[in-house]
Amino acid sequence: MSDTVLVLGGGLAGMQAAAEVAGAGSRALVVERRPILGGKRGAALLSADCPDPRLGALAEDPAVECRTLTQLRAVGGDAGNFRVTLQEQPRYVSADCTRCNHCVPVCPEVVPNEYDANLTFRKAIHSPLPQTIPDIYSIDIDACLNSPPNYLPCQRCVQACDDDAIHFDQPIPLPEERDVAAIIVATGFAAVSDAQRAILEEFGYGMHPDILSANELQRLLEDPGPSGGFAIR
Repeated sequence: MSDTVLVLGGGLAGMQAAAEVAGAGSRALVVERRPILGGKRGAALLSADCPDPRLGALAEDPAVECRTLTQLRAVGGDAGNFRVTLQEQPRYVSADCTRCNHCVPVCPEVVPNEYDANLTFRKAIHSPLPQTIPDIYSIDIDACLNSPPNYLPCQRCVQACDDDAIHFDQPIPLPEERDVAAIIVATGFAAVSDAQRAILEEFGYGMHPDILSANELQRLLEDPGPSGGFAIR
């Protein structure tokens, strides 16, 4: 029987759960669908001059296995003896990345930065925060011009990368089956759901720049943040 506990979500709640599991003498397998750990609080935890040491310590803990760009696809078995199927997506950037940032200026695709409550923008190839775990860039293939199956129409980031770290030929890994004893769901929350957004439009949300959600206001007031800790609108 496995002594591993699967933790769905690599945000603050998921990482705290992983710490509790490791502290109790078991192993934790953290699965995060986004390219970095930290979740919606990642901007506050990772981008400060002194990042929250909890994330770094957990990422290096031998009892905690962290898997980014990975999702749970299937669950079988019974309590205490689950078999789960995980699907990982390619990062398209290897560990050779030195964060030189030569790739970002040449990338033509701009999308909202979800780690800044969509108040700022990022490129398709990006590191959404100044410091991340893992500390390498990632390519949002849904926003990238190098769409499958040929990956040929752009290549600007490949040409700019001095580290030869960008590889669009990375294959999609086969689904992986793992045995776990328990599953903790810490998948976070939607700050403003589509249904709520429609209701809030009655009050001007999404149409007037000075009408914000609580999540957006919190991010504006954080230092460092999109406006350096000032609610400038």
